[in-house]
Amino acid sequence: MNEQDRPILPSVGGQISQGLQNPQMYVRMMLALFQNLASIITLPAEMVLLRTSFATQYFNPVVVTVSWLMTQPVLIFTLVYQGVRDQSAVITIALALAYYAACVFHFLRLRRLVFNMSLEKDSHKEGPALWFFSQLPNGDTWLRTRCLYEPLLLLVIAFLMALLGANIPALYFGMASVALATKNVARFMESWMYVRDLLDSKNRVPQIAEIARGKQSPDTVGPYVMAALPANRTQSAHMLAALSGLQHDYQALLTPIENSMKGEFANVPSA
Repeated sequence: MNEQDRPILPSVGGQISQGLQNPQMYVRMMLALFQNLASIITLPAEMVLLRTSFATQYFNPVVVTVSWLMTQPVLIFTLVYQGVRDQSAVITIALALAYYAACVFHFLRLRRLVFNMSLEKDSHKEGPALWFFSQLPNGDTWLRTRCLYEPLLLLVIAFLMALLGANIPALYFGMASVALATKNVARFMESWMYVRDLLDSKNRVPQIAEIARGKQSPDTVGPYVMAALPANRTQSAHMLAALSGLQHDYQALLTPIENSMKGEFANVPSA
């Protein structure tokens, strides 16, 4: 392969360097980590009780696999050490069978969507909430339903399981309640940051345009200090240098020549 034909990919060091310049990347990584860890816990409860029509990528394959493997020791422990002699074991086994039935149902439903993509408009949708949540105050809003009512429902079920003496299901639903609230708050913050960044970019355009024309500014461009640029640069170079500090995702869209220009202006001190 010729050198000019080799694809330009950011190195590991370059990615780390970009991360150090963009702290929001770490915030998003942590939000994604919280969501995945919480989803491992909440998946059985969501599949059985809360999510009847979630899309194909609402749960990622790693979460599904790990959650499935974690449920097996619980059922095996119940069957081997408790059998079906008491009410607690019967409830645990019944819930496990309901989970397996839900897995089969969702597998058959999602298999159809996987092989016929035209049937699905958005593969990350979680589906509608349970109908009775809409009867509660502000139950038609995502934030109130997903972050408050749904976790409270799991918490109520945990108390009922404890009253019935089913300690293992009570412990699970209590943990799932906290995990579901954590997961949905993280999802809300991730979505809010995405929309907020789009609005910030739009609102910064006039300021960037003024800086690109050589006008000095006492303000920062978001978290970046960029009061002015040297006057001996072309207007396109001004704009490129201004954008280089704002959105690292743009790097993949720049040509090699523009990338070299970007590197030239990356460390230009502000006036």
